Amino acid sequence: MFITRQLKYLFLLILLFFIITAVYRALNNDKTFLETASGFENDWNYYAKHALDIKNNGLLMPSVNENYLIPAGFLYNYFISACILLFGDYLEPIFVMQALMLFVTILLTYLYFKDEIDPELHILFVSGLFLFSLVDIYKHYTFLLLSENLAILFVMLFFYLLKKALSHHHLKHYLLSALFLGLTVLTRPTVYPFLIVLLIGLLLSVIVRKISTVSFIGFVTAVVLIIALLPLRNYFVTGNFKWLPTNGSFLEYMNLANPETIQNDTSAFFLYYVKKFLFCIGLLPLLEPLFQVRPHWLILWLGIVIYMIKYFRVSFSYHTYALLFIVMVMAVIVLIAPIQSYGFRMLLPFLFLLYGYGFLGFKSVINNLKTRFKL
Repeated sequence: MFITRQLKYLFLLILLFFIITAVYRALNNDKTFLETASGFENDWNYYAKHALDIKNNGLLMPSVNENYLIPAGFLYNYFISACILLFGDYLEPIFVMQALMLFVTILLTYLYFKDEIDPELHILFVSGLFLFSLVDIYKHYTFLLLSENLAILFVMLFFYLLKKALSHHHLKHYLLSALFLGLTVLTRPTVYPFLIVLLIGLLLSVIVRKISTVSFIGFVTAVVLIIALLPLRNYFVTGNFKWLPTNGSFLEYMNLANPETIQNDTSAFFLYYVKKFLFCIGLLPLLEPLFQVRPHWLILWLGIVIYMIKYFRVSFSYHTYALLFIVMVMAVIVLIAPIQSYGFRMLLPFLFLLYGYGFLGFKSVINNLKTRFKL
């Protein structure tokens, strides 16, 4: 892994920024962990409550004497529990940890994309990525107990390792990428449909002999063993082997999310999904006036469209799977998630990929202009 001296200094500055500002913001937090755990209004209240239950009563979370349901980030409860087990019942160490995890995610995003970027653009790429993370994640979500803080790290670990697996075909990379994909699914179940499509793609890769049968079997086994932790917990507590933190079908969740019905007002029914799509690409006020337009998202989505027009080919590459991840997670959110109530945090798992591929799209335009005008 070669990183220039200038980049090392830039990463060091970013790390110091996160450490110093995270400590300052954490110490000025106006609530304690136990106060957070006593509430019932928001997801962070339940995550704190569940974490205390795990710490005090065991891994099965016995105070929840039913199939696990809310919040959806099952694994995040255990992350919080591990933090309070190590550091005590305090929010401050958790927030600092989440800031450090954001830094690692930035580093992983750079490592994932660096081979596609001209060396003279690396500092620009990392600087933009830092600002992007600052505006969209650090400002709004790093100092809350929300599973997306863990999911963004797992997603980039998965794609970084999947890139290695599909490039070098070492079994260890397939197993490690499967591990982090499984952890991602347990943290954000909106990734489940992508998991199914990925497994189909890898199976087709076996058929055309692009990857070995052993690698495929190892990948599937590792993923299943990890995601089985939730149904195993449910089985030991309730006797039901339930795989998902849901209490209804996909269509039932669609009906719950949409305030209109197709029978009563067909145009309003479909307009709601159009507004959700526009929300996801950056026009947030169209769905919820309290939110602001995010113009940098619009720019990045334009960059992705340019990238796909210029480079996308149906293949078994990690680029194909990354773009499918963005599309499929966004589709699940548009169809079943009440994002106007949750803000844009449900989009965080794919935002780093959005930034990277958007950057590559505009990089290709710049390179074409240089070639055309001989700059």
